[in-house]
Amino acid sequence: MTIPTINGGNYRRRIAAGLMLMLFAGGVLALTGHNHEVAPVSVRLTSASGTSGLDPVLARAFLAAQADASREGVPLWITSGKRSHAEQQQLWENGVRSHGSPDAARRWVLPPDESAHVSGHAIDVGPVEGARWLERNGARYGLCRTYENEWWHFELATVPGGICPPMVPDASWPRPTTLSDGGNLSIELPDIPGLAELVTAAETELATLFNLD
Repeated sequence: MTIPTINGGNYRRRIAAGLMLMLFAGGVLALTGHNHEVAPVSVRLTSASGTSGLDPVLARAFLAAQADASREGVPLWITSGKRSHAEQQQLWENGVRSHGSPDAARRWVLPPDESAHVSGHAIDVGPVEGARWLERNGARYGLCRTYENEWWHFELATVPGGICPPMVPDASWPRPTTLSDGGNLSIELPDIPGLAELVTAAETELATLFNLD
């Protein structure tokens, strides 16, 4: 039995609804959407480091992960976060020049209108040790690595404690659907009489209680 998807809309409502569905139903989260290569010079950007300008939910998730990593003795920091349109445009133009064509460049860098960094919904992290830690533990905070060829790139792609969607090979592929850009949640529930109705009622009550829309 599959509960209908909760479509894009208010991000916090999707987070709350996702948490509620997992708590009430114990379902399995499914979202549509390792190599450790060195980032090409054309893609590196340090001027946008830190959480300034990021989506607040993403910023809080990263800071929580960073604190936990630090307690385990693992260094973790943002090497590139929110980027301006102009910064991303420069990266894009540099990428096209260095890789020889737009199609080749798209494996590593996207134009401003397509970049999650410009909207504040993506972070690049370092060092490699910290990125590996975040890949292993990031789902606890809703953070997921999204591209197979970019060990440093993470986005909010699941609810905290959920399951990360499969990575796509690189940025030229259709991006995995993420909560931050209007993703859908699909919950597979056991076939228990009345369970679907209970979950639907709980979602409605949660939305009313917290005035979510």
